[in-house]
Parts: sequence; structure tokens; C-alpha cells
Amino acid sequence: SSVFNAVLKVLEPLGTYIIDVLVGAFELLADGVEAVAQAFADAQEFFGFGDAAEETRELIAETKASTQAAYELAKAERELEIAQNKSKLTQLQYQKVAEQLRQLRDDESKSLEDRLDSNRLLGNLLDEQARKELAIANQAVRVAEMRAKASKLDVSIQADYIEALTQVADIEERIEGQRSEKLANDNSLRKEAADAEKARQDERIAKEKERSDKAIKAMQTELAYYIASMGEEKRAMEQQLAFDTEVRNRSIAIAKAEFDAKKTTLREYQLAVLEIN
Repeated sequence: SSVFNAVLKVLEPLGTYIIDVLVGAFELLADGVEAVAQAFADAQEFFGFGDAAEETRELIAETKASTQAAYELAKAERELEIAQNKSKLTQLQYQKVAEQLRQLRDDESKSLEDRLDSNRLLGNLLDEQARKELAIANQAVRVAEMRAKASKLDVSIQADYIEALTQVADIEERIEGQRSEKLANDNSLRKEAADAEKARQDERIAKEKERSDKAIKAMQTELAYYIASMGEEKRAMEQQLAFDTEVRNRSIAIAKAEFDAKKTTLREYQLAVLEIN
């Protein structure tokens, strides 16, 4: 298998097509060699060389296994190279869309709902990108593992295997970092939404207080005017009862308005009504 790998390495610059042809030729050659060797083993056994025949058959099995392993390695390497080449364009497309989503998420002129949606879509996009990167990285690990098994004494190949494993770990770490970033942005946007809602509520409460204060002041002014208009000279005995009743009703209305505006408690309102009556 070492010879086969060395040949593939030399021909690698010629492209995957040449390697495909070469692998096919090796398969045909291996089939032919196996048939001849098997016939030779049968002849050895026929002439009474049983041990030699067994060794020949073991050699055939080892050679066949080695050839198959070399073929599978070459095929795996081709598939990995194709996947890596395709991923380069996909990676650029992902990066472009991801940047657009980040801009939408951080655009304060957009609604908070739109910004949350952008952050959710960004998280989904990054997860999908990471899954595809992780699949290729795991594919590279399998190829490196096959190479390591074929060349156990080659230190550089063993180092490549460890590097492939490290690449997988790096991608997994980045995935966790992206998820943490998405969660942090989600929380930040939700807090911003909560703060904005509280500000709107505070504004509504302030406007309602201003409205009620004006209404109470107007009622107090009207009562004062009414009392002033009913001077001592105009308060005949027949008018006194109507006057007192009107003053009481208006005073109770003012107390009720203050209670409705939450300026007084229920107990204070009830005591005020008792005092007026």
C-alpha cells in the first residue's frame, strides 16, 4: 500500500480524473494478479506443498486487503477535496447573509420585533453553517484516520490526524460561542423592548395624572365661583337649603375625583364624605 500511496502522491497534481483512472487500473490489475496467484497456490497444493500454498493464500488476502484500503483511501480523499471546494463558495455566501442579518439586528431604526427576528434568523444561519463545516471536518478526521492506519510509523501523518481532531473541537467551540452570543443579543433586545414598554406606560400614567389634576382644579374653581356668586345678600332662607346641598354634592364629587385619581385612599375618601355630610 505504501507504493500505491506514493504513486498517488506523485500523480495528485494531474487531477482527480487521472487518479480515478489509476485506481480502476489497479483494481483490474489486482483482480488479474489474484487469479494468477490463486492458480499458483492451487498448483502448490496439488504438488504437495500445502504450507507454501497456505502462505500464498495469506499473501493474496493481505494484498487484496491492502489494495482495497488504498482504493477506499483515495476515494475518501477525492470526496473530501470535492466537499472542501464546494464549501468555499458556500462559506462566502453564508458570511454575506450573516452580515446583512447583523446589520438589520443592530439597526435601531427598525422595530424591536424585526430586530429579534433578524437575530433568530442569524442564529439559525450560523447553526446551519456550523453543521456543514462540522460535517466536512469530521470527514477530514475519517480520512486522516485512514491515512494514519495505513502509515502507522509516519509521524507527520499521525500529526495530521491530531490536527483534524483539533479542527473539529475548534468548530464545536465556535458553535457554543455563537449560541452564547445569540442568547446575549436576544436578552439585550428583550430588555430594550421591556424598557420601551415601561417608558410608554410611564408616559400614559403621567398624561392621565395631568388630565385628572386639571379636572379636579376646574371643579374646585367652579365650586369657589359658585360660593362667591351666592353672596350673603342673595342667600335668602329659601335658597339656603339648595345652596348647602349643591356645595355638599360638589365637595363629594371633588373627593370622589381625588379618590379615582388615586390621590387619596378609600378610607380617606369615606372620611371626607362623612365630614362633608
